[in-house]
Amino acid sequence: MTLLQKVIITATLAVVAGAGLYEARQAAQLREQNLALQQAQAPLAEQLRQLQRDRDAAANRLAGLQAELAANQNNKLELLKLRAAMTQARATSTADATNDARATMIQSWLAREDQLKQLAQQHPDKAIPEFQLLSEQQWMDEAMNAKFDSDKDIQQELANLRRTAENNFAGLVQPALTKYMQANNNQFPTDLAQLDPYFSAPVGEDILQRWEIAPSGVNPSVGVGDTIITEKAAVDESMDSHWSIGANGYGSGNYEAPDIAAALTAIKPALKAYAAANNGSQPAYPSQILPYLTTPEQQAAYQTFQKRYPVKGTPP
Repeated sequence: MTLLQKVIITATLAVVAGAGLYEARQAAQLREQNLALQQAQAPLAEQLRQLQRDRDAAANRLAGLQAELAANQNNKLELLKLRAAMTQARATSTADATNDARATMIQSWLAREDQLKQLAQQHPDKAIPEFQLLSEQQWMDEAMNAKFDSDKDIQQELANLRRTAENNFAGLVQPALTKYMQANNNQFPTDLAQLDPYFSAPVGEDILQRWEIAPSGVNPSVGVGDTIITEKAAVDESMDSHWSIGANGYGSGNYEAPDIAAALTAIKPALKAYAAANNGSQPAYPSQILPYLTTPEQQAAYQTFQKRYPVKGTPP
C-alpha cells in the first residue's frame, strides 16, 4: 500500500475505535442511570404494594361493617317492634285506670258546674238575666275554681258570674252601637230597642230592661264617650263592676259612693279645661285643676273629693 492508503486506513481505524469507545461509554452511563432509576423506583413500588394491601384490608373491613350494620338494623327493627309491643301492652293495662280517673275528674267538674247553677237559682236576688249569655265553657271555667265554703265565697262566685255575663253583653252591644251610629249620622240612640237590628245575636228584653242610656258622668271612671249605656243599678255595689258602653269602646270600674260620683261629674268641665290647656294631658295631682274650677259648685265638689281621697304632696 502506498503511504496515503496507510494513513487513510489508520485514520479510519482510529475513528472506528473512537466510536466504539464512545458507544461503550454511553452504554455504561445508561446502565448506571437505569440502575439508579430502578433503585429509586424500588421504594415507590413497595409503597404501591403497601397501598394496595391497605386498600384490600379497608375493602374487607367495609364489607364487614356493612354486614354488621345490616345486622344491627335488623336488631333495631326487632327492638322497636318489641318496645311498641311493650308500650301497647302497658297502655292496655293502664287504659281502664286512666279512663276511670278522667271520667271521675270530669264528673267532679260537672257536679261543681251543676252546684254553681243551683246556687244561681237559689239566690235569685244575686242572679241577672245576662246569665243566659254565659256559655257552657264559661260556667265550667268558673266552676272548676269555685269555692263554696262560706256565704262570702258564694257571693264572690255569683259576682264573678255577673261580671262575665255583663262583659258578654257589652261585647254584643258595643259593635251594634257602632253600626247604629254609622247608619244614623253618628247619632247616639235614644232607646236601646233601636239597637235590635244590629245585634249579632238576639238580646232579650229582660236583659235590656237592666240597662239605660245616660251621660258619662254617672260612671266617670271609664271614658268611652260623652253618652254611655250602663246598668240602671248594681246587684251588689261592693262587688259588682260598673260598666260603660260608648262610641269609643266599653269598660268597667268600681261603683263610687253617690257623693263622689256627683263630685266627679261636677268637676268634669274643669278636667276638660285643663286638658285643653295642656295638650290633652290629664292632671297628675288634683290640685292642678284648681285654676280651672270656675263655679262654687265645682269648688265644693273638689273639696268633697279631697276629703274622701286626700292626696299628699304637691305637683312638681
